[in-house]
Amino acid sequence: MKQVLFTLIIAVVVFVSCESKKSLTATGSGSILDSANILTEREEDSLFFLIQELSNHTGPQVAIVTIDTLRGEKMEDYSLRTAEKMRIGRKTFDDGILITVAVKNKQMRIEVGRGLEKIIKDEVANKIIIFDIAPRFKTGDFFGGLRIAVVKMTTLIENDKKLIGN
Repeated sequence: MKQVLFTLIIAVVVFVSCESKKSLTATGSGSILDSANILTEREEDSLFFLIQELSNHTGPQVAIVTIDTLRGEKMEDYSLRTAEKMRIGRKTFDDGILITVAVKNKQMRIEVGRGLEKIIKDEVANKIIIFDIAPRFKTGDFFGGLRIAVVKMTTLIENDKKLIGN
């Protein structure tokens, strides 16, 4: 009986620590919600570090959401609804970015807050998807695709930070 109780306590502690890590990366200055489980814990930590660096040094916030399937919903609708729900970015600047990936649908989208639209226009976001993310995803390198997207957008933002919120 004591062994069963001990095992149960260990299981609860492990579950709670895993859940608190997920909620930790889902709040604050950036988030990663990998519901499709395409990233390892180490890859999530690496992306989270890049996102935190941007937020801490320049201010804009980035979130990454992965899902298995859109279940018939349009990617644009899902992504916009998710971005609004998550409230990414600083309120006074509207400088949030959401990268959404629907794995089984083979669709992705980058939502850019109004405060960053002079830096990352729709055409720029689409080029990042087409030339940087998609080729890596095709080879199964989800981390590489997301990493290069975050790095490219960070570079663009840091090079034109005077345009944030304008």
